[in-house]
Amino acid sequence: MSRRFRNANKSPCRKGRWKCGEVVLKRRWPILLAVALGIAAAVVAVNRRSPPEPVYKGKTVTAWARDMNTSDPLVRSNAALALEAIGPYAVPVLVQSLDRRDSILKRLFLSLAPKLPVWFRRSFIRAFRPFDAVNDRLAAVNALGALGTNAPVRALTRALHDPERQIAVQAATALGNIGKLAVPELIRALNDKDGYVRSMACYAISKIGPDAPGAAPVLIQRLTDSFVGIPAQAVDALGRIGRPAVVALSGALKSPDEQVIGRHERASKRRRARFD
Repeated sequence: MSRRFRNANKSPCRKGRWKCGEVVLKRRWPILLAVALGIAAAVVAVNRRSPPEPVYKGKTVTAWARDMNTSDPLVRSNAALALEAIGPYAVPVLVQSLDRRDSILKRLFLSLAPKLPVWFRRSFIRAFRPFDAVNDRLAAVNALGALGTNAPVRALTRALHDPERQIAVQAATALGNIGKLAVPELIRALNDKDGYVRSMACYAISKIGPDAPGAAPVLIQRLTDSFVGIPAQAVDALGRIGRPAVVALSGALKSPDEQVIGRHERASKRRRARFD
């Protein structure tokens, strides 16, 4: 068989298959770039709708808040001081970040990302940070915690529902540090249908301690909570409230439920140990 017929069925790109792929990629490149730029334009449009942020020492509130996520204690300390200096003016921006969720364009961008140049992907993420909602929510809750009693109680209470447990824990810690001003919202959270929210409310009240006497009756109800860990947390919180919990505990000891009585007695012992 002649060489001409032996090569008749061979693909014209067999020897340079990578060149064929290169040609296809070059043809698709303008389309991919156009889509990527469209995503960037959409992100910019969303960001422009947001009100301008307060600036302190050349950095926005969001930039200072993101510094709260760093592992460097000096950077965190400087960020906390800056946020404290900005004060209540930082609250609207941080609350908005606390409610942030990833853009619906995230999935589209992630599907295109492997086909885009590395320099473009890195520049895009560095410039716009469009898909970093979890870290921004964590930064916001840490920043709100740095504001102390200036932090918005209701926004932090909503953050107890955050699907990221670390954010919920930080919100509970911030509420505990706020003190008695947070107690009414925490009492409502003790009755939330979500067990994890109830758990975080118990934790926050235990940090407040004697300044949360109004929470004692609801904490006693939590002694029979079926969510893992809550009964023990309620005992701890009641013990930390101290003397104001005595009347509520005494009345609860009349319960016919032996399990409830045992938990009440443990709370009473803890209370006595604190004041003996």
